[in-house]
Amino acid sequence: MGSPSFRFAVVCGLVALTACSDSASTDQDPQPGNTGGTAGTGGASGGAGVGGDGGDATCVAASLDGTASLASTMAENSGMRELDLTVSAAAIGFGDGSFGDADGLYLATDPTMLLGSMVDLFPREADFVVGAVSYGTEGLTGCGTEIAPITGLDLSELWSLGEERDISHSGIADWLFGAEYAFVFGPVADDDTVTFEDGVLASIDLTITVAFEIDYSLIGNRTTYDNGMLTVRGDAISLQLDDTQVDLPTAFGVEPRSQLVIDFRGTVNAVFRSGPQRAAPTSSSSQTVT
Repeated sequence: MGSPSFRFAVVCGLVALTACSDSASTDQDPQPGNTGGTAGTGGASGGAGVGGDGGDATCVAASLDGTASLASTMAENSGMRELDLTVSAAAIGFGDGSFGDADGLYLATDPTMLLGSMVDLFPREADFVVGAVSYGTEGLTGCGTEIAPITGLDLSELWSLGEERDISHSGIADWLFGAEYAFVFGPVADDDTVTFEDGVLASIDLTITVAFEIDYSLIGNRTTYDNGMLTVRGDAISLQLDDTQVDLPTAFGVEPRSQLVIDFRGTVNAVFRSGPQRAAPTSSSSQTVT
């Protein structure tokens, strides 16, 4: 893709065949990345690596600003299903892709049968914005294979209370009896990382827990569907939850069971993928940033 960071990284990658160093020096004391739940700009870039392998060119990580977009292209069959209370389903590909199209709600056992009025659950269709990860930049040079820790995560574009994001807040509320609900995302872990090849984002490795809380009773008796996971492996992103709850308090009495299935799969746009349109980055050195 044509982003400034990619164009810069390719230049470094071409120079790396003769000039990029196996080592890096730091000219300043960088600041640590944002450790909060919302992705920030991270810390200052690491120092430049100089010399090595028969040249004296400088590898500069100026384009590694501490954030990586999670904007993704999702599969058309990505969506959600509730198989007992409503026996209904919604998916990106169920609509025609136009503004306000009918992503739902359809009979779960017969997705050609629209149930009542249409609901646009996924306003951005397959073009999810998702959010971003923040990562530590200390020691990054923009040369070779470098691994940096993920320090923060912002998923406010995936879903946000009262907002129309990748997943429509009002759409789900209309679907599930107007009940108050929320997605609950867990924190990042110490082993969640991003990997760069000569300054090009080559992989994101991230796993967080996901739960879906809802008050079917409308009076504060919450039901929690849990055991969900949001993962990114390389350039593949996935949000999965499949949980069954029993004896649910609802506004209509106690319901015996409800199974909720959430299944989103796609590809992160910012992660480098080899192909005829762009050369693969070279790798002249390897280091892990801590």
